Amino acid sequence: MAYPRRPYEKVTVGQENQRPNNPSPFSSGLHRIDSFEDIKWFHGELDRTAAESLLLQTNIIESTYLLRKSPRHDGYSVSVKCQGKVIKHFVLSYDNRIHEYKFGNASFGSLQDLLGHFESCPILTKENDVPVTLIHPYCKGEEPETYDTVDGHAEAGRGTFEVKERQSTAVASKGGYLTKRGGVVKSWKKRWFKSERNTLSYYENSETEKPIRKLDLTEAIDVGEDRIDDKDCFKLRFPQRTFYLVAESPSDTKEWIDHFKWKMDYYKDQET
Repeated sequence: MAYPRRPYEKVTVGQENQRPNNPSPFSSGLHRIDSFEDIKWFHGELDRTAAESLLLQTNIIESTYLLRKSPRHDGYSVSVKCQGKVIKHFVLSYDNRIHEYKFGNASFGSLQDLLGHFESCPILTKENDVPVTLIHPYCKGEEPETYDTVDGHAEAGRGTFEVKERQSTAVASKGGYLTKRGGVVKSWKKRWFKSERNTLSYYENSETEKPIRKLDLTEAIDVGEDRIDDKDCFKLRFPQRTFYLVAESPSDTKEWIDHFKWKMDYYKDQET
């Protein structure tokens, strides 16, 4: 099944930080880095799901990131673990005409300049969203081993056993503020929403640890643009209730709708 393409974050490259005093992952011994393949935290061709699987491990801390070749477009992506276990993806491109690397709204004339920018722990900002800081590169060789799921077990000669291939799970995640219409009292309140695996949770704000409510996205029926109470919004429909949500901008609305459509298609496909 061909999944709808999930959108990338649109960012502004802001200020730089001072990297902690530890061994630098931005060099390869005495050798000059002339290609992405020489970068320790470049993981080759890796799709979003695989990148998110790596970064969502419990031992991976916030602000950890990796560079990957995207199988969906002719370019590269930077995937980073953000606040609230949300993974965001940013496009990194190379313009062959002018020989420049483009990351956010910043341009770099050489790979060395680009790596120098990453070494300074850049802060990525997006209007009305929590800033993202790139601090900890996720280097190659840190990937966990892949294990099989054992569905049957017996000692040799005393029974039979069967091992099935481990099934991949969509772990695409997204987070951000949405203004939600109340179910009983029809007032509008701004909440922090986080979509992770098959769960959509919303919180009082981005600092709150305990969610107000959790929703199972496998039960979602429909999503699309709508208008209610003189507000342009989008609706996310479940059997028991329809949620009306207002994003920060039309582009954010499209990103959320695309995200939920992808989730719904994915879980519907798992049932067949």
